Amino acid sequence: MEWEANTVEEIIAYHIYRAICYDASDSLGEYELISRLETVSNLGTEYIDKHVSTLVKYSYKLKAEDTSGNLSEHSDSLTYKLLQSIGLWSMVPNGLEVELGSERELFWSYIPVNEMENYTINVVTQNNESLYRKTFQPGNYLGNVENWTIPVEVSLNPGQVYQWRIDTGANYHDGREMSGSESQWATFLYTGL
Repeated sequence: MEWEANTVEEIIAYHIYRAICYDASDSLGEYELISRLETVSNLGTEYIDKHVSTLVKYSYKLKAEDTSGNLSEHSDSLTYKLLQSIGLWSMVPNGLEVELGSERELFWSYIPVNEMENYTINVVTQNNESLYRKTFQPGNYLGNVENWTIPVEVSLNPGQVYQWRIDTGANYHDGREMSGSESQWATFLYTGL
């Protein structure tokens, strides 16, 4: 989650609350405090919830705490469901010495998930400099193997190692992804041959 800090008041901390959404009964569990983040600047804040389960929808709210210890009202809520991610074991090529030639084709296998609407491929250098990011719909909804070709306009240098990752996204509301996942980073050695 990311939000802009309140610049009007002296905020010293944000309290993050989480509840489980139960779609089957169209209900919401009790909100519980999961973190208190002390502010370090007024530029903005983010929180990554690392204690969630896949395929469970969560609702989040936050409160701001001022220098006197007063808490604000709850913010609007935000929901998110972590989808099952693409397994690193299924991503080809993957390895510091595993070569990618002039065909520039990446492959992965997946378990079809009804909610998944699109993939986002990220290709970066070993120094995490972004080279390319592309979002597209799956081409194979019935099978379990997908592929994508890195466009020729993306400059890859022979003998260099690159990283790539596949994100999934779904349930978009007002342009925001409400379900998704990120794979781990796979690598390849580009040969250009």
